[in-house]
Amino acid sequence: MPSGQTWRYSTLVVFVSDGGVRAYLTSDPSAQTNTGVGIGDSLTIAERAYSNLDCGGVIGGSDAANPYSLACHGRLASGATISFGGDPIDNILVSMAQPTGKPPISRRPG
Repeated sequence: MPSGQTWRYSTLVVFVSDGGVRAYLTSDPSAQTNTGVGIGDSLTIAERAYSNLDCGGVIGGSDAANPYSLACHGRLASGATISFGGDPIDNILVSMAQPTGKPPISRRPG
């Protein structure tokens, strides 16, 4: 993870350095990517939305009771990387190629 400040909120962790956001991790139930993949969706939905994802098992997943979980990782057109953890998805991590102020995740409408 990038060095610098870490801002922690109940469903969001933001990593800041070099004057901008370097990465963030969200578990907010209303979070979704620009392609509509969100918390609670299956990894299959993420794979359909992002054709370049590499999916498989990871050790040290987001569920402390079950440290082995599924995840998908890939690169966005911007050069940032995106990771979806859990199946169903319970967290989304985006790491920026360069510091930015506008992350590609928003709240679901409604």
